[in-house]
Amino acid sequence: MKPCVVGIGGAGGNILRQFLRSQDANLIVHQFGELLAFGDVKGVWLESATQDAQGQDYYGNLIHGCYPPYLICHGGVSESSATRGYVMGTYGFDLKAPGFDRRAEYLKALFEIFELDPQLKAKCSEEFTAYENPLSGYMWKIGIRPFTIISMGKSAEREGRAQRRMEVRPGRLPSIPENLTGIIRRENGRGMRSSRLCDSILFLASLGGGTGTGFINPITSFVRSEEAIFPIFALGIMTEMGADKRHTVEGQRYLGAVIAMYDLLTKESGQGIDCLMLMDNQVLKERFEGNYSAMDSAIFGALKPLLDLRNYPGDQLQDDAPAIRRVIWEVDAENGQDRMDRGREMRLLPPMLVPCYHAQSETAGDINSLVEGALDKAGSLFPCDPTKADRALVFTRGFFGAEEISEAVAIRTHLPESKIKIYRKLGESKNEDILILLRNPYGGAPGEHKRKGTLEWRLHEIITLSLKYIDENQTNILGFQSYKEITKEKLRDYFYGKGGLSDELYNCLDRLENGERPIFRKPLKIFGNASIAPVAADSCLVRPEMLAGDKYDLREMVKSELREILKSEECRRRIRKILES
Repeated sequence: MKPCVVGIGGAGGNILRQFLRSQDANLIVHQFGELLAFGDVKGVWLESATQDAQGQDYYGNLIHGCYPPYLICHGGVSESSATRGYVMGTYGFDLKAPGFDRRAEYLKALFEIFELDPQLKAKCSEEFTAYENPLSGYMWKIGIRPFTIISMGKSAEREGRAQRRMEVRPGRLPSIPENLTGIIRRENGRGMRSSRLCDSILFLASLGGGTGTGFINPITSFVRSEEAIFPIFALGIMTEMGADKRHTVEGQRYLGAVIAMYDLLTKESGQGIDCLMLMDNQVLKERFEGNYSAMDSAIFGALKPLLDLRNYPGDQLQDDAPAIRRVIWEVDAENGQDRMDRGREMRLLPPMLVPCYHAQSETAGDINSLVEGALDKAGSLFPCDPTKADRALVFTRGFFGAEEISEAVAIRTHLPESKIKIYRKLGESKNEDILILLRNPYGGAPGEHKRKGTLEWRLHEIITLSLKYIDENQTNILGFQSYKEITKEKLRDYFYGKGGLSDELYNCLDRLENGERPIFRKPLKIFGNASIAPVAADSCLVRPEMLAGDKYDLREMVKSELREILKSEECRRRIRKILES
């Protein structure tokens, strides 16, 4: 497995550094200018805050051909863009916002209108040369796609010719810088042009940030439009308790995390990501006493057994990305992973994976102590009970037999060995380590949300705090200064309307309390499932006081009155008279 690692937002960029740092102690870059990153991964940092990108000295601007690169998400949109003006005037969203202030709903709504507003689609397609979204299209085509094997597809040559005719200026998606293509498509010694390209995507983002997870689904949609089964994995870092450095309270950050998780985990197979790996910053903060550099290093270190290309002799093809994707989606006939029956059709929803990691000296113990260390509380990177998992993917580095690994994991997880998949790699000097990815380690018994240290307990806590924030901060949620009335109405309906987010989160709490899977089930949209044709705010017919919640109450009141009228004898007499005539 050789992913293109995509760090999104501030946290994603910090963690990505660990993945891209040169592994050669003596050389920063080799003679061709390419970093010797672990596992030969490639990567790009996506950021919306231009000031943050320009205020560091590790990443360089992708458009200038630098590597490791950053890409400003709205870099293809000019200040005077007609599309930007339409979106701002109609909805109150700014395509060039320098960050999103931990409002997951902002980005969610922003991307939905590009899917649903035909006027906006037409304007955007005209201005941005047939791209229906100047943000996610720009990030995918310019920032990520060139590093993947998809860029070697049938349409690559045609698209390359079209983009080379375009100037690098706002309003047009620029071509890939020539000095960067020399790095990412350079032929190796065997002449295989695609061998150095990536076979998958791994997103890194904070759950609870503003930019982070909000971009994953829109970018994934672009990938799926080209390759429905291209492996796409996401690593979400759950935000810690308390207020952050920007004085954002935990309730608001957890609300952003819940919205992100909800959207990522309700996209069916072939439409969204293939799995969401969960790590908890609260766990890492306690373990490393708030040393964020050490926390970032630990995140990277835990994934090294997954990324290591030095497979055990005889196991060379075991861990290519498509094979891992297939195992992640595997369903048991009797008791499969997260799935929903929709009439006669079965919906497969992405699973959650909890990484558990442990390292030891080769003389410190055996495979049993290594597995025990990983599945112990100190090794789990998100609270969970390992015996709840329905599968385990085990990546080891060291000299172990497959049977002894499988037996040790089976004893600790209570899984049959048929549901334990082993991937053996060669060790590092005198150390050995193990990464165990537990699939869906929750559910099956009621009341587990009360037991501290379970996944049910942690998610129940996060959702409860999110609901508390929704209930107590309606003005803060709906009163964002730039929102137009149509946006406020849609947000009110999304958060507070019947069957909206608040109602669904209470349903999620019920499922956690009852031990049900999956937790998140019903896809939700802010702007609905149908095409919208909004009117400008100055000619909007919806009065500010007659918003979604008020209209619902009015409808219910009218229905109640009509039922009473239809029950009356006078009404029945008049109906009979009409029918007789």
